[in-house]
Amino acid sequence: MDLAPESPAKLSDAFVSILRSGRAEFNAQFSEARRVYPDLDGAAFREFLRTHVDPLIRAIEQTRPDCAAEVAM
Repeated sequence: MDLAPESPAKLSDAFVSILRSGRAEFNAQFSEARRVYPDLDGAAFREFLRTHVDPLIRAIEQTRPDCAAEVAM
């Protein structure tokens, strides 16, 4: 599953950048998780990233931008 957003405008620039920079590794991790958990829903995971992780990254970007990538990982 490609974790890059379907529409980058929906996610913060900081989170899009983090996802792009680690795309190969994130996709490999998701593929492994899907192997272990065959019912893992890619659309639900993408929605979780949009509704829970992105707001966190946005908040961190406001106060400690140097920590955003570390938190996202």
